[in-house]
Amino acid sequence: MGRYRGGHRYRSHRRKKNNNNNCDGDNSLHHQGMEESDLNLVEKYLIEYRTKAFAIFYSNPKDEQHTTSEHPFTIGRHVFPGLTTELCKQPYLDLPDTLSAKERRSIHSLCCSLNLYHRGAGTKTHRNNATETESNAAKRRIVVSIFANGLDNVPDIEYQYKNKGSFPARLCRPWYTRASHAMRRDASKSDVEANPYKNRILDIEGEKTQISMFARYPEQSLRTSLRNEITVCDESNKKACEIDTLDFGEIESLDLSIVPTPKQCPWMLVDTVEKLKECIEELMFGVNHKVTNKSKLPLLYELAFDMEMHSFGSSEQKAALRTCLIQLTSNVDTKDYVIDPLAPDLWDAIPIHLGPLFADPNIVKIGHGISGMDTTSLHRDFGILVVNAFDTYEASAILANSVKGGLGLAKLCKHYALPSWKEYEELKQKFQCSDWSKRPLDERALEYGRFDVRCLILLRKLLIRDLIKLDMIGGKSPLDYLNKNALGQVSSISTSDVSSVHVKTDTARESFTESSFSYEGSSNIDVSSETVDSFDEFKDAKESFDDEVLHDGSTDPLVHSRDFSTISYTPSEQLILNVSDLPAFHHLMQAMKISNKRCLRLWTDDNDESIAKHPALLSMIEQAGTGKGQGRFWSDAHHKLYFKLAEWRQQVAEREEVDEFDLCSLDFLVYVAYSLPRDKNEMRRFSYFLPDFLENENLPYCQELCQLVATSEAFALQKEPPLLGMERFGVVFYKYIDPREKQKKTTLKILAGTALSLTTIILCMRARRR
Repeated sequence: MGRYRGGHRYRSHRRKKNNNNNCDGDNSLHHQGMEESDLNLVEKYLIEYRTKAFAIFYSNPKDEQHTTSEHPFTIGRHVFPGLTTELCKQPYLDLPDTLSAKERRSIHSLCCSLNLYHRGAGTKTHRNNATETESNAAKRRIVVSIFANGLDNVPDIEYQYKNKGSFPARLCRPWYTRASHAMRRDASKSDVEANPYKNRILDIEGEKTQISMFARYPEQSLRTSLRNEITVCDESNKKACEIDTLDFGEIESLDLSIVPTPKQCPWMLVDTVEKLKECIEELMFGVNHKVTNKSKLPLLYELAFDMEMHSFGSSEQKAALRTCLIQLTSNVDTKDYVIDPLAPDLWDAIPIHLGPLFADPNIVKIGHGISGMDTTSLHRDFGILVVNAFDTYEASAILANSVKGGLGLAKLCKHYALPSWKEYEELKQKFQCSDWSKRPLDERALEYGRFDVRCLILLRKLLIRDLIKLDMIGGKSPLDYLNKNALGQVSSISTSDVSSVHVKTDTARESFTESSFSYEGSSNIDVSSETVDSFDEFKDAKESFDDEVLHDGSTDPLVHSRDFSTISYTPSEQLILNVSDLPAFHHLMQAMKISNKRCLRLWTDDNDESIAKHPALLSMIEQAGTGKGQGRFWSDAHHKLYFKLAEWRQQVAEREEVDEFDLCSLDFLVYVAYSLPRDKNEMRRFSYFLPDFLENENLPYCQELCQLVATSEAFALQKEPPLLGMERFGVVFYKYIDPREKQKKTTLKILAGTALSLTTIILCMRARRR
C-alpha cells in the first residue's frame, strides 16, 4: 500500500523519533538544516560555478581568473567539490550527497533564481529496484548545469514517468475534474446526452445514501443472499443464502498459515481492456467458468482491494496524487489481479467495468486503511464509490483498544501467524513509497502489491471472530482484562458459559437500539458515540504506528488481547451465529459502522490552491518590500503577469477537462512571471522535465505561454531600471567530444604541420640549388 506521508501528525512523529535517536551524531545533524549564512555561501558557490563554466564555454580566460579557490569548499558540515577548470568543463556538477531534504529544497530554489538547470538524482532511502544493492545505489543529491542538455548525461537522474518526462495527464484525466468542468459548462442543459456525467452523479448520490444507511445501521449491510431476488433457500443456493453466517466450529482454529504466498498463486497483469473484461468475469464466476446462462448467480461476495498511488508534485499537494495500480483478489479463486490504469485506454475503461463491483452492496469490499487514500482516489480518478466495506485497520483498532489506532497490515499478518510475514515486511520497506508510475513495473514491486490483498479475505473472518469473542466473554476491553490479570480468568471460561451469553434473534434486535448505538435522530452520518468519533484521529497514525514499541517491548498491541485460544467448542456444542444474531455484538457492529463511515470520505475541491495567497507569491512580495533576496526586483508588472498566467491556466484546464495542477503549478507561474522565459529551454531552469501539456510539441500551450510573457508589461520593462539589474543568460548546449576523436584530430593536426614543414624545407633546398 502506497501511503501519503503528509500531515502534521506524521511529521511530528518523525521529528520525535529522530530526536530520540542519539546513537548517530551525523543523523541528528542531518535534520538541523543550514543556517542563512550557509545558504548565502552556497549561493556564492553556485554563482562562482556559473561564472567560470560560462567563461570556459565562451573561452574567456579573463573570467576564469575570478575563481577564488579550486580546493574543496566546506559549508556547514557539507564538502562541496573544488571548482577546477576540468570540473567546470563537464556537462553537470554534482553537489554533496550529505544534504538533507530540507536543504535540497532550499538549494533548488536558489538554482531557479540563478538560472541554473537543476534536478534530483540518485536514490532515496528506499530502493526502487529490488536487485539494487547499497554499493551500487548512489545517494540522493542535486545535479546542476549551465547547459540546457547537460543533465541528460546524468545516469541516475530522477525521472517522473516512463524513464523520461511527466505524468500523461491528457490520457489519465481524473473523473471528478472532468465531471466538474462538464457540469459548470453545461449547467443550463437538462439533456443527459448533452452531459454524460449527470447519470453517474445521480447514481453517486444514491450510493452515498446507501453507504450512509450502512454507517448508521451496520446490520443492514449483513447479507442473507447474493441477490435480493433470492427468496427461497434450498440445497442449490444454501451457501448463497448464508453468506454472513458464522460457524465457530470452522474458524476456531484458523489462522493465516493456510494462505498461499503471491509466489504460490497465479496472477494476471491487466494492461488492456480485453484483459480487464476477462478479469471481471473471472472475479465473478471463477477462472475456469464459462458463463453460458445469463441468469447464473455470480459467486463473488468478498472482494479484497488495494491501490498504489504516486504524487506528481509536492508531498503536501494531494491534488497531485494519481492512481498507478489497483490490486484485486476474491473469494472465488486464489488468483490475484493487478490492474495498470496507466496502460493505453484502461483509465477510461475502469469506471465502466470495475465500478459496478464496488457499487454492489451484496459484495463486501475488504481493504486496510481505506480512508487514507483509497476511497478519495477511487472517487476522484474513476468516479467509483465503495459500497459495503470492511476495513481491517479499523477492526484491529477496536480489537486492540489502542489509542494509537490499528496495526499496519504486515504486523497484523504477523499476529495471525502468516508464515511469510518477514518477507512481506521486507518488501514493504523497499517498495511502499517507491515511484509506482515507472514502467515497466518491477517484479518484486508487483509481488509486494499482491501481498497487500492476499490475506485480506481470511483476515476479515479472523477479525470478526475475535470481535465477537470480546462480547462473549464480558464486553470489557482487552486492556481492562490485562490490568486485572484476566488471562488466567479467561482460561477458566467453559463452553457452557459462552453458550449462556448467546443472544437469540428477538433479544438481539431489541438490544440494538438508540440508547446503545445512537442511530436515531439526525440524518447526518456523524454518530454521537465517543468511541466512533475518536477514530477520526487515527488516520495519520496508521503507518507511523508500525514503528512504535509498547512499554513492555512488544510491537503487537493485540498480544495484550484476551487469549481466545483457550475458548474451545465441542462438536456437539458448536456455536453457529446466523445473520440475525450478529447485531447483538457491539464491537463487530462498531467495526462495520466505522468501515462504512470511512467510505464517505470522498474527494472535494476544498484543497484548491489560493492564487492570491500562494507561498511563492507572498515570498516574492516580501523580498521586494525589503529589497533583499532574489525576489527584490519583483514589481507590479510581474504581479499583473502572474494573475494573467493563472487565468490562462484555468481556461486551458477547462478546455482540456483536467486539474489545473496537471497543466502546471503555481510555483511554476511565479517563476515564469519573474524570470520571463522566452522559450521551453529557459522554462526548464525551473523544472528540467516540464509538464506533459508544455512538453508536447503537438500542443500549442507552450507557445501560448511564451506569447503571454513576450507581450507583457514586465517583458517590455526588463531593459529599464530596476529590472535591468536582473541577470539574464542565454541558452547554451553541451557538445560532447569523444576523447578518441579529439586525439585523432590532434594527430591529424600534427601530421599536417609536419607535412607542411617538410614541404617548406624541400622547397627552400631546391631554391638554393638553382
